[in-house]
Amino acid sequence: MNIATPAQSSAAEPAPIQNFTLANAFVSTIGSHDEVFDFRAISDVRSDIPAIPFRGTLADCWRSIIFYNNQQYGIFVVISELDGQGRDLMNVSRVRAHFVDLDNVSAMQNLQRAASWYPAPAFAVQSSAGKAHVYWPVQPYCNNDRFTLNQRKFAQFFDGDKSIVDATRLMRLPGTYHQKGEPQLVTWSPLPGYGQRYDVTVLEAALATVNVVESYSDRHNLGDPDQAAPSLDWLRYALAHIDPNKLVRSDWISFMAAFKQAGWNHADEATLFGMWSEWCAQYAADDPAENRKQWQSIRETQVGWGSILRRIPAVGGQYLLAGRTVAPQAIVPQGAPAPADPGTAHPSPPAPPGMDCSGEMLTDIEQRQWFAGCTFVTSECKIHTPHGEMMNEKTFNAVYGNKKFIYDEQASVTQNAWAAATNSTLWTIPKVFGTRFLPDRAHGEVITDDMGLTYVNVYRPANIKCEPGDVTRLLSFLEKLLPDPNDRQLLIQFIAHNVKYPGHKIPWAPVIQSTEGVGKNIIKHILQYTMGRRYFYSPKASDLLSSGAKFNAWLQNKLLILVDEIKVDDKRELVEVLKPLISEAEGEVQAKGQDQREADTPANWVFFTNHKDAVPVEKNGRRYAIFYSAIQSHDDLKSRGMDDAYFHEFYRWLGWRVHETGLKAIAYYLLNYPVERGAIPMRAPNTTSTDEAIRVSRGPIEQAILEAVEQERPGFRGGWVSRTMAKKLFKRDYSPQAITKCLQNLGYTKIGRATMPYFQEDNERPELFHVNRRETCSNYAAAQGYQ
Repeated sequence: MNIATPAQSSAAEPAPIQNFTLANAFVSTIGSHDEVFDFRAISDVRSDIPAIPFRGTLADCWRSIIFYNNQQYGIFVVISELDGQGRDLMNVSRVRAHFVDLDNVSAMQNLQRAASWYPAPAFAVQSSAGKAHVYWPVQPYCNNDRFTLNQRKFAQFFDGDKSIVDATRLMRLPGTYHQKGEPQLVTWSPLPGYGQRYDVTVLEAALATVNVVESYSDRHNLGDPDQAAPSLDWLRYALAHIDPNKLVRSDWISFMAAFKQAGWNHADEATLFGMWSEWCAQYAADDPAENRKQWQSIRETQVGWGSILRRIPAVGGQYLLAGRTVAPQAIVPQGAPAPADPGTAHPSPPAPPGMDCSGEMLTDIEQRQWFAGCTFVTSECKIHTPHGEMMNEKTFNAVYGNKKFIYDEQASVTQNAWAAATNSTLWTIPKVFGTRFLPDRAHGEVITDDMGLTYVNVYRPANIKCEPGDVTRLLSFLEKLLPDPNDRQLLIQFIAHNVKYPGHKIPWAPVIQSTEGVGKNIIKHILQYTMGRRYFYSPKASDLLSSGAKFNAWLQNKLLILVDEIKVDDKRELVEVLKPLISEAEGEVQAKGQDQREADTPANWVFFTNHKDAVPVEKNGRRYAIFYSAIQSHDDLKSRGMDDAYFHEFYRWLGWRVHETGLKAIAYYLLNYPVERGAIPMRAPNTTSTDEAIRVSRGPIEQAILEAVEQERPGFRGGWVSRTMAKKLFKRDYSPQAITKCLQNLGYTKIGRATMPYFQEDNERPELFHVNRRETCSNYAAAQGYQ
C-alpha cells in the first residue's frame, strides 16, 4: 500500500470538513469498504503542479485525502480495479461499474430520465451545480473494449460527456470538495437501483438499439489521412471559431489532440505548435509551459478533423456548404517525398470562407459581427439595433435577413434572423429587461439596477452638422427680441448648455412672451436642428391643457420640449403638474390605454406665448424664467424693420431642410459657447420681466388683499394683515391655507395669533401677518385703531 506523505503546511483559513460517510457509501456501492482503490490528488487551481497518486482502502487513505483536499487538490478515484503495477489500460484487472457524466444544459433533465430508466442506476454524484455522474455497478468483468463500447452508448443515450469511455477513467470522490471556484462538497445520493449489481449483459440488452457515431477505442498515429483537415487554412478557420476560455481542461486536451492530428500533414510541427500557442494565448490563464508539455505528450489520437467539425458546428456547417466536390488529395506523412504523378493530380480542396459576413451562410462567430450592437428587450419583445431603432420580428427579418444562419451544435440552418439572434444554442444577442435613455452613457451600454434588472441605453448621439460662420444675423434678432444684455445672455446660455450637454437636466424653463409674428419659429428651428430632430418634440398647448399632461408618453427619449401658445388661465393646477416634468430627470409616463411606468425624462422645456399672464409665477417661484419681449405690437415690429422681407431673408439664410448654412453656423457657435457643464443657475433666474410677471400673475385673493391695504381698511393697516379680515373680503369660502399662501407670496410673514379677541373682528383672536418678521402681536390693535 502506497500512501503519499503530506508535507508540512500552514492553513491561512479554516479548512473545509470532508464527509467520510459519503465517501464510504460511494466505494461500498461500487465495490466494498475494504477494497483497494487507486486515488489521485489533482490541483483544482494550478495546472503546473503534478498529480499525486496513492493507493489503498478508503480508511487507510483518508488522512492523505483530507490533507490534499485542504490544499486545494481535487480528489479523484479510478472506478475500475487496477493491478497496482501502473495506471494504463493494461493494468485494469476488472470493471466495477458503468457511469455517465451529465454536464450540459440539460443535465438535470437527463438525470431524471436516467433515474426512471430500466435498468435503474444505483446512485448519482453531484460534483458541481447542475451536473451529475450517474453509476450502474456491475458484476466485475475484464474487457476494456467492451467497457468502452458500453460507455459510448451510455453517453449517446443520456447525452453525456462522450470522452468518458476509458476503463482507467478518474472520477471525483464524494465527501471531498471541488475547489474550482467556491469550494463545493461532492455529494452522493441513492437512486431507484440502489443495492443492485447488474450483469453487464443486462445493460447491453437495454442499450442494444443505441447506435454510436464515432469510435473511441481505435487510436491513430499522427498523420492518419482519414483524420486530416482539408488544408491548413481550414484549421486556422476552426481556431477562429472557438474560444479557449469556454473549454474545460479535458475538452481543451481533446481539442489539442484533434488539432495536432488534423494538421500533422499540412505543416511542420513547429508551425503547427506556433498556431496552437497563438490560439492558447487568448486564454485568461494561459500557461505556455503546460501547453508544450501536453502537446509533446500526444503521439497518437482517437480524434481528428471529424471531431473538430462536431465540436464547432459553425465550421461543420460551412465545410458542408463549401461542398466536397473534389477528390481528397493523397496525404503524405511528414518527411516523406510526395510522389510525382501528374496524370493523377487532383485540384486543391475548397478554401474556407472569409470572415467578413459576405458569404451566404454565417457561423456563430460571424453572427456576432452581423448582429453587433443588437439587444433583445424582453419588456417590449423587440430588438434594439445599433442605429437606434426598436424592431419587431417582421422588421428585423427584413433588415437582417437574406442570409443562412447556423444556430445549433448539429449545424442546423435557418433563414430567420430573429430566431438566430435570439434562440441559437451557440450564441445569442444580449437580452435585457427594458430600456434607459441616458445621454451621459454610451449608446448600447447595458445598465443593471439595484434589483438586478438589466437595461440597454437607447440614446444615440445625433449627428449635428456644423461649421464656422457669421451669426451676426441671429445675435441682432435676439437683441431686437430682448434688448437687455443680461436677459439675452441667460437665454443664449440656456440654449448653448442644452446643445453642448444634451440630457443635463435644467430644473427651470424659459417662458418667452411677445406679440404674434415676432419670429419665434426661428428659435424653434434652431432648437430642433441643434438638438437633433428625433430628440425634439412640440406638444400642442391645447392637449396639455385638456389632459393635464396625463398622457405624456411623448416625453420618452426626448431632449427638448417646446410648447407654443401656452396660456394656463384658470387651469393653474397644470403649473403644478408640469413642475416635476420640468425639474425631475425621471418620472411617470403614460400612453393612452397603458399603465403608468417610470421612465427617464431628461428633456428640458421652453415655452412660447403671446400673453403676459400665460404662466403664473410667484415671488419665490423657481421653475419659470420670464422673458417679456420688447416687441409687444405690430408697430414694434415695423419700427425695428422686422417685416416680411426681413423674415424671408432670415429663413433663407437658415436654410431649414435645404442647405442649412445658417443653422450649421449657429450650431458651431452654440457648441463653442463658453459655458461649462452645470455652470447654469439651478433655479429660474430673475430677469427684467420678473417683477412685472409676478404682478400680472396675482390671483383674486392677492389682488383683493392689496386693494384693502391700499385703502387702509381695518385689519390691513400699518403693514399688518389679519387673516380673519382677509377672509371677510370674499363671498367665496377660501381656505385659511389658500389665504396664507397668498399672503406669503405678497411678502408677508406670519407673526402669530392676537393676544386678545376684538369685537371688530367678530370677537376672534385673528391670525396676524406683517411685512416685518420682527414685529410683535401686541402692536396690532393700536395700528388698526382698536384702542
